[in-house]
Amino acid sequence: MGADIVIAVDISGKPSGKRNQGSVDLLLDTVSIMGATLGNYELRDADVVIRPEINGLPAANFQQRHEAILRGEKAGFAAIAQIREVIKAHSQ
Repeated sequence: MGADIVIAVDISGKPSGKRNQGSVDLLLDTVSIMGATLGNYELRDADVVIRPEINGLPAANFQQRHEAILRGEKAGFAAIAQIREVIKAHSQ
């Protein structure tokens, strides 16, 4: 049997890009930048990376978790063809 197939999900946020932002927004943007840097390192070996559209969903807003789950499901279903191709390539 061949090497394992790695399927990753990238839910890192993007910096807001706001100018003249407050301290909290600046801190959140800093965390987003650091997270993206770490994410790029961690995702580099993945065969498939699923990236749900999470813009507009604040990370700390747990009231919108169902919306986040729906967006993740949508992205997962959209990646099925790519996942099948990776499986096919690994099984040959």
